[in-house]
Amino acid sequence: MKTYDIENKIKSSKWNAFLLRQKDVEEYLEDGKFSPSEGFFSRFSKIKKENDARRNKRMVDLLTPRIIDDKIEWEEYVKHNIVKLDKEITSMIIEPMKNVFNREASFIFKGIKEDNNTKLKKLVNEGKIESGDIVAIYPISVIQNGVSKGVLFITTTGICFVSINAGNKSTIAPYAVANAFGGLGAIAIGVSAMASKYISHSIENYKMDKEQKTIIELSDKYSPCLIAKCFEDSQFIPYKMINAFIHGTKTEKNKFAFICIYQNIQKKVIFEVDQNIMDKVVKNLSGDLPPKAKKYKK
Repeated sequence: MKTYDIENKIKSSKWNAFLLRQKDVEEYLEDGKFSPSEGFFSRFSKIKKENDARRNKRMVDLLTPRIIDDKIEWEEYVKHNIVKLDKEITSMIIEPMKNVFNREASFIFKGIKEDNNTKLKKLVNEGKIESGDIVAIYPISVIQNGVSKGVLFITTTGICFVSINAGNKSTIAPYAVANAFGGLGAIAIGVSAMASKYISHSIENYKMDKEQKTIIELSDKYSPCLIAKCFEDSQFIPYKMINAFIHGTKTEKNKFAFICIYQNIQKKVIFEVDQNIMDKVVKNLSGDLPPKAKKYKK
């Protein structure tokens, strides 16, 4: 039986063992076997189904070493990154109503009580530890339950994607609005001036719309993992929880895609990006050590 370098790579103890090239994955999945024609009727053939089943099994076998079987570790991940926030807390971070400044907005802020202030303060502090420092921010398209625009964060402890569903009529409120209610100014401490300068510097060369910019502005105050918990189809994924991050797939739009498989091979999301962004993401994740946030002089 032929062995592949990718099998040894995924089993290694390196922090970025999850980072795989598409052509290496494809070579492993093919394993020298004939692949049926991609014609319309071939998708229903017995040979095609058997081939798909074989490839699927090989993919599971390949990624099995990246599965987390530590119960406590898994439960902590679920607690911090999968369970969504109470709607009152979400409203303190973003404003999900279409017309934030009209009288309907008062309904949102009726739920902001002192116990929610305390809860948010705890979440802010936990989020800073969970997310670590922001290394880079990129505008992306998110392909998961449809196609959405979004934002990808690379941090010192993981990746985070925030999906802004085009079919959702929600409007993101300026975070300054929330600061006017419930004494949030003292809770949402925000990043330092130096980190804020870096965030501005890191996105200045990318084209993005108002909602993507607003997500990035939120990261001046809240951690990426906390922001992600406010949006559907969004997630912060610690590096150790990524099963595979596959790069090098060219799309029909002459862009490139990352395929991220995570949550113990239960979830998959695709990020479509320009080639320059793909190259920068790969560079950030290719080091011998996890990426570090750059420091800027005053």
